[in-house]
Amino acid sequence: MRRYIKQRLYEHKNDCKMGKKETNNTTALVEHHLGTGHTFKYEETQILAKQRVLKKRLLHQMINIKKERTSINKRTDIENLNVAYYNLITKSDLLKNKTKNKKKLQ
Repeated sequence: MRRYIKQRLYEHKNDCKMGKKETNNTTALVEHHLGTGHTFKYEETQILAKQRVLKKRLLHQMINIKKERTSINKRTDIENLNVAYYNLITKSDLLKNKTKNKKKLQ
């Protein structure tokens, strides 16, 4: 089922407002909001990438979730991510950090 971003944001806002903790389908965003009282800047939401092919989109999503260490995502989305990607992600992160550190020293 295809959902548009406006619909998804509406669902998140509504679930946070209603305190939907009792359902089995509670998102990590709602759990975080209810547990901490933090609010989100929904109007600043950005689409990071677009992909029409579902499998490619899911892979891209898993890689981004794995790379983002401060994500509030439940991370159940990455359970099917092949271990080979873990190593590639780690190596690419190390290279990025190494490059950033070199630029800071210059």
